[in-house]
Amino acid sequence: MNKGSVIAGIIALSIVVFAAALVYLVFYEPQAGGASNLYSNNWSGYAAVSSTPFDSVSAAWKVPDVASSQEPRYSSIWVGIGGFVERGNRLIQAGTEQDVESNGHKDFYAWFEALPRPPVTVGQVSPGDTVSVQIYKVPGSLSVWHVKLTKESGGVVTTLVDDDIAIRTNSASRASAEFIVEAPTVVSGRTAVQLLPLANFGSVTFTNCSTSQGSLGSLATNLYRLAMTSDGTKQGKVLATTGALSSDSFTVTSAGG
Repeated sequence: MNKGSVIAGIIALSIVVFAAALVYLVFYEPQAGGASNLYSNNWSGYAAVSSTPFDSVSAAWKVPDVASSQEPRYSSIWVGIGGFVERGNRLIQAGTEQDVESNGHKDFYAWFEALPRPPVTVGQVSPGDTVSVQIYKVPGSLSVWHVKLTKESGGVVTTLVDDDIAIRTNSASRASAEFIVEAPTVVSGRTAVQLLPLANFGSVTFTNCSTSQGSLGSLATNLYRLAMTSDGTKQGKVLATTGALSSDSFTVTSAGG
């Protein structure tokens, strides 16, 4: 996901656009009998939290198109483990990127990331493709995870990545599993320097959402539903909303503009 570089004198800082951990979240609104509502300035979707470490996460979705814009806009759709509780220090995630430039050019591609390493692009996708992601801890290993990402297009299934990845984790970094649409962040080195404007992606429905502790719908007492607003508060301008769970599926909808 490299978007170029900035060079000041003899110092070159790599500028990377990546789907990262929760940048800012402030408002908590408990809901009886279901997920608790949270507001974030860069996430919309669901996060499951447990004192028992998560060993796997999986989901599928159709890649959405993005609307043209007078300025560049960006969106990431992903599932992962570790971003909610530890704010991404040990996050592992995989998903798709949907971006639009001011000249109308659009980019759609799949990627995975194991922080603090930079993201790895694994192939192009197109609007309407069904992407399936599986991430799981390799049995018997303390630090090896497996990432598999496939796309189905016109009845043809293509595997874009199916590899083991070494990432040092502990029980704290496995305390959450996430199903997220994100406004990506620009980083310099390991420091977040800019939150990018969210693309109007219409809507995206996550299906077959599952973890090592069961389907997403079965984890209702440990779920947080996130809505994305301009300042991460309930009073902020709404950027994206998250619908109610229906078994193991839900829809995130862009507010547009």
